[in-house]
Amino acid sequence: MTRLTKPALMVPSSPQELKDFLEEKIKSAIVAFFDDDADKNMKKLIGDYADVSRFPVALASPSLGWKGVKSGNLYVVTSTSDDEVKRPSLSLTPLTTIEDIKTFVYIHSKDVISTFSMELAADLMEGPLSWTGFILLAAEDKETLNIFREPAQATLASVNHVAMFYTEEFSNAFEWFGVKEDTLPAFVLLSKKLKKVKFEGELNPKDILKFEEGYTSGRLKIPLNSEEPTEDDLKGDVKVVKGKSFESIVVNNNKDVLLLVHAAWCQDCHAFDPTFSAVVARLSESSDLVFAKMDGDLNEVEYEGLLVDEFPTLYFFRGDKNKKNKKVEAPLAVSSLEEQSIIDFAKEHACHKCIVREAAAAKKGDEEL
Repeated sequence: MTRLTKPALMVPSSPQELKDFLEEKIKSAIVAFFDDDADKNMKKLIGDYADVSRFPVALASPSLGWKGVKSGNLYVVTSTSDDEVKRPSLSLTPLTTIEDIKTFVYIHSKDVISTFSMELAADLMEGPLSWTGFILLAAEDKETLNIFREPAQATLASVNHVAMFYTEEFSNAFEWFGVKEDTLPAFVLLSKKLKKVKFEGELNPKDILKFEEGYTSGRLKIPLNSEEPTEDDLKGDVKVVKGKSFESIVVNNNKDVLLLVHAAWCQDCHAFDPTFSAVVARLSESSDLVFAKMDGDLNEVEYEGLLVDEFPTLYFFRGDKNKKNKKVEAPLAVSSLEEQSIIDFAKEHACHKCIVREAAAAKKGDEEL
């Protein structure tokens, strides 16, 4: 979707002005129709919406509109909605909110199937829909898209559909989805919580629709990924957390826990490793502080306050003397991952005393080892 500069509310005074307004649209335009004696608060709602809309907005009398226009209705006019009768409309009531309008416009102005871009990725995260279906394709494979048009149209109001073509630029994304170039085409359903499930079987419209409706309705649950825990995970100063061992290492004890969530392919994670090692060395005498790492690409957990949306990220779990209800402090993102800031963050939020060694002493201790 093209992000536009903020448009002003347009009030056409003739059918020709309204026609010109619609013909000038870049992608979509929004028109609300009201009789002269309509509730002023309803008209104000359209003005307020125009202030935040990415598309041009008009407020017009029904007499200026096309056949079948109703007062109190808002219409989305797109480049593909030349059939006036089929233009999607929202009936406005005193209970309608700006968020209601934004959601309706988002659904009916987006492409049935979009092509992936970084700008689109931001729109998907900010948008109101909780699910996105990624259609993963070989570089020149446009024919497979036809299989998805029918299910994409059927789930327009609940699922975004995005085509991603394999290139070197997006190879890491394909790896994150668990899809290799020689296994394309593939389809992966992704939730806003970044939980993903891959479609298995032959791609066909009927089964794709059944797959989407099963997960978006909640009838089917996305299984949580986890590596298998091993005895070696608990050796060393930094414990290795897997999805299946998260509760035992992080939650079911009264200690503070500093958890680093990373990914093997993440270059920023590798660059951060020396900093994390320095933090561990300086806090190593804190007997009630556990240091842990988890590959967030291979392991998933459900815990209040823990939402992994970038790598690397540090989470601090404040210890609880009753061994329950551990609170997750606001995560430290990659932009804040400096040695001293992490130590200060741990000291501020820890339930137990943090013993901090001077940097020089910690370095000397490591050298002696």
